[in-house]
Amino acid sequence: MTHPGKLTTLAAMLSLLLAACGEKQAPTGHAALKVNGEAISAAEVEAKLKQYSRLPAEQKTFVTGTILNSLADLELLRQAAVREKLDADEAVQARLAGAARFILAETYMTKTKAAVAKPSAADVKAHYDKQPARYAERKLFDLHEVNIETSPENMAEIESRLKRGARLDDFVGWLQLSKIQHDVQPLVVSAEKVLEPILDKLVQAHDGDVITLPGKDKLTALFINKVQTQPLTLEQATPMIEEQLYEASKTERMKETMKQLRDKAKIEYLPPYQASSRPTPDTP
Repeated sequence: MTHPGKLTTLAAMLSLLLAACGEKQAPTGHAALKVNGEAISAAEVEAKLKQYSRLPAEQKTFVTGTILNSLADLELLRQAAVREKLDADEAVQARLAGAARFILAETYMTKTKAAVAKPSAADVKAHYDKQPARYAERKLFDLHEVNIETSPENMAEIESRLKRGARLDDFVGWLQLSKIQHDVQPLVVSAEKVLEPILDKLVQAHDGDVITLPGKDKLTALFINKVQTQPLTLEQATPMIEEQLYEASKTERMKETMKQLRDKAKIEYLPPYQASSRPTPDTP
């Protein structure tokens, strides 16, 4: 929970973001307080109070008073800034415009995602049946992950040692002697939390195996300590599948929405600015 004493800093940021180029926008609804005749809406106060909804009633009065005091101080500072015409500064105007754009865009995204239907029981069942390695045949992997910084000079030797079935302690000792940068961490990971390409390799693994995952200027070696079968029933898996499918649907809806908006829009990049090439869906 955020301490009430930190409200001034948080509220200061929000106040600067929402102030309008020399003239504060009229608040909606009834006012909670006025500062030199400028109203601060009750809605703004209540929005901040939502962060403390679980507080006992006896503490809520104190927090409410702290919020009101912070807002009054911030409004005084805002008014002072306007009197000194700080709102006319180009950099300040750019920040205000960017904040307003972000807030409205985020609000529209939230509204769009909220319209997405949650997955049906049939959708969940189909996903469960389609992914046996994650659920019905789920495994738990106890392993050590070794992340290694590689170079053209040491890559062949690293791969050779791993292919010969090097033991973890011996391999890490060799890396240290060879002054090859690396880190080692123990992990216990379940199948449903593993990315598809890695899971495809893990499901074939047995105790004592080593799996390598090459990357750019690095290599990850997974030393498998123990593999246990721990299946999940449909009932057990349903909550996580529902969340996965729901989030995937919301992501897809936003992609469709952005495509529609861009298809209908006229976007002009003015010199010296130009657009970069947009990444494909497979580009990270």
